[in-house]
Amino acid sequence: MTRLGMEEGQPIEHSLITGPLKTLRKESRATTSKSASIFLEYDDVMNKQREVIYGLRKRVLAREGVPEEIQETIEDLAEGLVESVADVKTYPEEWEYQRLNDRSCASLPSSRGPLGRDRRDDRERLLEKS
Repeated sequence: MTRLGMEEGQPIEHSLITGPLKTLRKESRATTSKSASIFLEYDDVMNKQREVIYGLRKRVLAREGVPEEIQETIEDLAEGLVESVADVKTYPEEWEYQRLNDRSCASLPSSRGPLGRDRRDDRERLLEKS
């Protein structure tokens, strides 16, 4: 401050300082505005997802049954699990039953119990719809 010939408490009005400060302020506002815009877009997406999920939840709780979308998702998941171990080109003895069991227990709770070689599960039964 003394190099610039300014006294303490005096407003800083030197072109070497005010010019860069104005530029910095402008850039800071632009960054803040962009961040707010991105946040609003993210918030809109989250709200849309919330509406869909709560809509499905409301239909299930209203005892309207499992919505068709959920049933299709479960069927796709089950089919993917079976196809991951029960390849058409392999014999049932070569299927990875333990992997299927582990993955299905984690993804699809079932009252049928674990799958295994001793049950001689065939591809058609594994893929049959409940």
